[in-house]
Amino acid sequence: MSLESRQHQHVHDVKFNTDKRYDLLLRSSNVGFRLADGAARALILNLRTNYLLLPEEETIGEDFVEVHCKPGPSAHTIFTPRGFPTELTAFHDALVYFGEPRELDYDGGVRCAFYIEFRGCLFNELMGDFKRQFKQILNTKTLLNHRAHVPQPETTEAPADSD
Repeated sequence: MSLESRQHQHVHDVKFNTDKRYDLLLRSSNVGFRLADGAARALILNLRTNYLLLPEEETIGEDFVEVHCKPGPSAHTIFTPRGFPTELTAFHDALVYFGEPRELDYDGGVRCAFYIEFRGCLFNELMGDFKRQFKQILNTKTLLNHRAHVPQPETTEAPADSD
């Protein structure tokens, strides 16, 4: 079988159980690890430039910043080196958080001041290359937690007053 045939075959070999999704939490091993605003913006720009995450909106609180993202066209490369069916999304959405440490419901409770959370992933592991790149950019040891996907509550607007 030629190399071209094998590469083409890999695109069709990728099979998923789309009924089973995961949430992944990529974080520093140091609970108090703080990421400066400029470094966080550079990281988000890097992820956007490589078409991994596409920022949609930002929530700025008194002591934190959350950047809500959707998957980019190359988002699957965070999880797999293989070709990926274009009709699927590798994950539903992602959240980049930096600020005061926050308690998260992974493995009985995880506390961290900086993290990227991938929600609704088809995979329960990140590519080693992605984790290494992330570690180099941040210059900190990283940890990964995962759990069965927990759907996020829909945000609804308050009903208008009817006088």
